Order: sequence, then structure tokens, then C-alpha cells
Amino acid sequence: MRKLFFCIVAFVLFVSVNTYAADPVYQWNLVLVSKAKISHVGTDYSITDGTCTLYDDNTFDLYEDDYGTDRHYTGSYQIINGKTIIFSLDQQGLNEIETMLTDWVEGVAEEEGVQISNISFVIKQLKISKAKINKKTNMPKKMTVTIKGTVSAFVDGSYETSKFQHKGKLTFFSNALF
Repeated sequence: MRKLFFCIVAFVLFVSVNTYAADPVYQWNLVLVSKAKISHVGTDYSITDGTCTLYDDNTFDLYEDDYGTDRHYTGSYQIINGKTIIFSLDQQGLNEIETMLTDWVEGVAEEEGVQISNISFVIKQLKISKAKINKKTNMPKKMTVTIKGTVSAFVDGSYETSKFQHKGKLTFFSNALF
């Protein structure tokens, strides 16, 4: 009987732990203005929109509608003294960054009229600025994400490596507290 009770308690704990879903705490709409440059190839600009949702387990989901492609940059956050938010990407967020960069390079190649394949990146710097919180609106003001490194690929059959930089400036608006 005692063994059966232990098994039932263990099962209930297992189910309750594994069905836990974090609750959203804050959500803001945002605009993302991006500038991307590949050395000796060109520069590209884009303006997209999305949302940033903070969850009660200190995770976040930054959603971007990238001209019909849904992107979800995820990770953890920390609020410092109620004045600043520090964001850190998790592996899924880093994978989404690489997917976004690959799509971007393919788009630049298409605009330039070249064939490209086997794209790979070496990210040498990924910097996410701290987002200061506006006291009146209780939402972040602005944040910048800078990515620098090299991109390598076969371009029209020739293997090439170039430096790249991608800089995104996020502006938050429309504070929505759940």
C-alpha cells in the first residue's frame, strides 16, 4: 500500500511539473529597423514589426514578422533594479538568428543575380544592449542587437568568405500588461 501511494504521488508530481507552462507577464509591440552589410557585396535595410513577451519564469519570446516569415528569438531575461532588462538568447534563439542570417544572405544573392550554396557563419560578436525601462510607461525604450562575423559560401561555384555585420534597432511601444 505504501509503495502504491508513493507511485501515485510521484506520478502526480511528474504530471504537474511537466505540464507547467509559463504565464506571460508583459507584452509589447515593437518595430525592428535592421541594417545588414556583407563586405564587397552590399548593404540591405529592412523594417519589420513584432512583439516581445516576457514570462513569469524569466524567459522571453521576441516574435518578428519578417515579411511573412515568422521568427521567434527566445531566451531568458533579468530585470535589474526595475530600471533595466538584460536579454540572453538560448540555443533556440541562436538557431533562429542563424536561420535569419541565412535567409538574408540568400536574399542578397538573389538580388545580385548570383547562385549561392553551402552558407555557413562564424559569429565573432553577438551583442544585445541593455533595455532601459521608462518609469512612466513601465516598458523598455530601445534595444540594439549587433552581430558580426564572417560568412562563407559557394558563390557561382567559387568558395568565398566575407565579413558581415547585422545591426537591429528595436523600439518598443504599446505596453500590454496581462
